[in-house]
Amino acid sequence: MRVSAFDLAAWLVSNWWRLRWETSLAEARDRMSISGAALLSWEMSHMIGAAGNGHLWPDIEFSNSGDRVRIRARPTKPIFANSIRFLNVAEVYVPGPIFEAAIRDFVAAAVARVAALDCARTRDLTTAWRELGSEIGEPLVNIERAMEARMGYDPEEADPEMLAELLDAAEIVGWRASRHSLRFQGAGRSNNTVCFGKKAAIAPHPCPSRSRGTGKPRCRNPVDQAVCPGAKALRWPWPHAGWSLADGPLDTNVLANLYGLPAHWIQPQALDGSMPMPAGFRPDSGSGGLSALLNKRHPASRRFALARIVGDYLVTGHHERLLPVTDAPTDRQRFQRAFAQAFLCPIDHLRDYLGTRPLDDDLMEDAAKHFDVSSQLIRFALVNNEVSDPEAMA
Repeated sequence: MRVSAFDLAAWLVSNWWRLRWETSLAEARDRMSISGAALLSWEMSHMIGAAGNGHLWPDIEFSNSGDRVRIRARPTKPIFANSIRFLNVAEVYVPGPIFEAAIRDFVAAAVARVAALDCARTRDLTTAWRELGSEIGEPLVNIERAMEARMGYDPEEADPEMLAELLDAAEIVGWRASRHSLRFQGAGRSNNTVCFGKKAAIAPHPCPSRSRGTGKPRCRNPVDQAVCPGAKALRWPWPHAGWSLADGPLDTNVLANLYGLPAHWIQPQALDGSMPMPAGFRPDSGSGGLSALLNKRHPASRRFALARIVGDYLVTGHHERLLPVTDAPTDRQRFQRAFAQAFLCPIDHLRDYLGTRPLDDDLMEDAAKHFDVSSQLIRFALVNNEVSDPEAMA
């Protein structure tokens, strides 16, 4: 395609932090009613067409997916005046360091090509590139910019006082967990929003005692995050298994016992609404224990959230004290959900239960009651394991 490498380089430099760390627009839309200005800000920072200058850019979008960057391409819409259309559909996930290195190489090449041109635009790009390099090389500034981007802010746009409190929280609970718990605010939105990373560090147990449990999931071996059926290995007495659990549904009493909790803790609770999401907390004593806070009311939702916390506990490093259970579309969230699904409702057992009966709403509800999970989990399990197609489950 015949477009300007200079314009693309300038766009990549000006949007580096949001391209690398801000999550998809779908999360922002799901979270809240967003102003048109905030939506436009996201699109201008994540869609390559914003490089503009009259070129026909492909419809490519970048967004953060945890430790990777998602790159999605879609066909451009047919417009009579345009002689070129882009037809490819693609969705790839690139590890963050590789994404960063590719941008550095491309921008450096573009800057080198225009270095001999003494004009204002060339000088501006060279200066911006040099300043960006300085920010990337400074660890504290790097973390600040990433936090701002995670919440949907451009550099130095977030409230300094809020940012300072978040950095203090990250010192306590860990940077990676803090980043996962930060939510999209949208440029121009109120800066006094209470973010979970800050809240968790300042008041690690804000919920009533009846909503908190403390224990140590008894697993002798680590679980590989890259292999979601790791949850399956915990349920059978394989040579490398940690738990030996009976086939079929996982009884609430058994689940509570594994976690060192009274079973009634998983039953419906009266919540005070002070906790924005479920989370686990590791003590800093190195004892290997775990505290859990659940803001869910229904037992099936509490079981699912608890299983997500346990899965996260088993794969994260001991230095990570905060274990957030968010809905952000990240690799960490996808693993948590896959682990909980496989742990509470193993697909082999689900297939056996369903047998050859035709799938309908009544059967979904029966299966949900049998495994003590939500009917939505049953539907996702069938789709994710290719037992049924998404259209049939809609």
